[in-house]
Amino acid sequence: MYVMPELNKGVLYAHDSALPLRSPLEIEWNQQNPDTSGILHEKLTAGFYETSKQAGIYAFYKPELKGKVLRVRNLNNDSLVFVKVIGALPQTKAFKGCNLGLSNEAKEALGVHERKAYCEVSYSE
Repeated sequence: MYVMPELNKGVLYAHDSALPLRSPLEIEWNQQNPDTSGILHEKLTAGFYETSKQAGIYAFYKPELKGKVLRVRNLNNDSLVFVKVIGALPQTKAFKGCNLGLSNEAKEALGVHERKAYCEVSYSE
């Protein structure tokens, strides 16, 4: 039987739990996608934009998906990140040839070192 360890000043560390910790965006994604049979998967090119530190993990994508959480997987290394769509992809030079714009925090989480990455985006219809 697993016994929950004493918390250090209210902080639960990853090594203290038998269950993996989930980000708030991952929890929201699971709530938006309770039935996995309706999840769409698209392979596309992502570009990145700079944000201030701790600005959040956000995406520019299809305008009709504003407010939805996407699961983004880097097809080169299988890293995952959950991002919230904040609006349509701007038509700028930075995103030329891209279908998705991700914040630099998402870029870091995906382990990307280039200006663009080939990704798979998953979301419900």
